[in-house]
Amino acid sequence: MEGRVVKILDGDTYDLLVSDEQVFRIRMNGIDAPEKGQAYGQKAKEYLGQLCFKQNIRVQWYNKDRNGRYIADSYLPDGRSLSLEMIRAGYAWHFKKYSVDTILSNAEIKARQQHIGLWVDKNPETPWDYRLKRKRY
Repeated sequence: MEGRVVKILDGDTYDLLVSDEQVFRIRMNGIDAPEKGQAYGQKAKEYLGQLCFKQNIRVQWYNKDRNGRYIADSYLPDGRSLSLEMIRAGYAWHFKKYSVDTILSNAEIKARQQHIGLWVDKNPETPWDYRLKRKRY
């Protein structure tokens, strides 16, 4: 499926306009980016916007998550993976709970070693821990 990115919600979710009226909410496969209100959340959102906002991209979706978003691999016009680019820039974790992609895993290791993006912090809080804490209160 191909479409134009019309809205960036956060560092791993965007809206894709596929026809003049069909919009699909896409959750990027294999990564988890900081949440809104979390450290680096705004920077991750901005970086994703720089990569793909108003771009025509290609997605390969697999299923829907519990929020009705399409879980998809997303590719820029030049063929680069959006998930991989977010990890390389240090604005997302490889979401190992749902992905065994060694390319994403190795990219995260490299970003950590180079202290890129959120890896400037010694021990950044994962989005899943951040979400868990927010649910408890």
